[in-house]
Amino acid sequence: MITVLYGIQSDLIENYIDDFIKKNKINSVIKYDYNDVNIDTIIEEVSYVDLFGDKKIIILYNSKFLTSEETLDNKYFEDYIKNQNQVNYLFLITNSENLDERKKIVKLLRESYEVKEFNKFSEYDAYKYINELLKKDKYTIEEKAIKEIVSRLSLNIGMMKNEVEKLKLYKLDDRNITLNDVFEVTSILPEDNVFKIVDALISNNKEEIFKLYNDFKLIGVDEIALIALIANQFRFMYQVKVLLNDGKTKNEIISILKSHPYKTEITIKKVSIYSEEKLLDILYKLSIIDVSIKTGEIDKEYALENFFLNL
Repeated sequence: MITVLYGIQSDLIENYIDDFIKKNKINSVIKYDYNDVNIDTIIEEVSYVDLFGDKKIIILYNSKFLTSEETLDNKYFEDYIKNQNQVNYLFLITNSENLDERKKIVKLLRESYEVKEFNKFSEYDAYKYINELLKKDKYTIEEKAIKEIVSRLSLNIGMMKNEVEKLKLYKLDDRNITLNDVFEVTSILPEDNVFKIVDALISNNKEEIFKLYNDFKLIGVDEIALIALIANQFRFMYQVKVLLNDGKTKNEIISILKSHPYKTEITIKKVSIYSEEKLLDILYKLSIIDVSIKTGEIDKEYALENFFLNL
């Protein structure tokens, strides 16, 4: 059974995978990065059936062959798509916004399997996501409490999950979360610090980078969530830069990206001194350490500190 998950919202993809594993009670989870493995190895792994019939899930990150970035010409893989193993699961992951719909392999996958997009995360999605996290453990929450969580965390799904878990522990006895509980327990995402750490990264100001990094750690921001925060900001900057270079006005950019006017205005001022190449280089490096952490190749704290030191 094959599932394709694509889009820039990597946290949503990870949450989907986690929920799938729990729902299907899968004990064997094997993660690979396409940059480090041959596709034949993946097919051999997913084709192998456990002697006791236990299901396993094989997750292949950076499946660039599904996009215009790279081509995969492998009859063995095409044959597997047409006659796949009915016991094990294969998840193909790419953090690209789009798949290359012209490719035969993409058409084959769309014809027979689930292909899910994870590009958008609106306030409505955030409300729904928080409710679902609480409902499955039989918690209730005031509407105004959800609104406050969303406003504090700027639609950052990784931090939302962390803060909801803190609230669940705090209200373990009565399982009813109020606005006052949110004020008492949850952190406020320092939006200005996101901009500051981005500026420090661009200028390679190590002292400022680590000062801000420690500030994030003090308020309980996990390294994976911080990577997502930084990557989201650089991705937005790159999108604004490209649109500016195409001659788009501020209002046109706001309309195209559906972005907040204030955030867009600040970003337009900042990107004027940055090249597209520099922004893409940092995005690429962040994607590499994100995958390395999620595949268990490297400790998340070491990975982020090493990234800061080797800019």
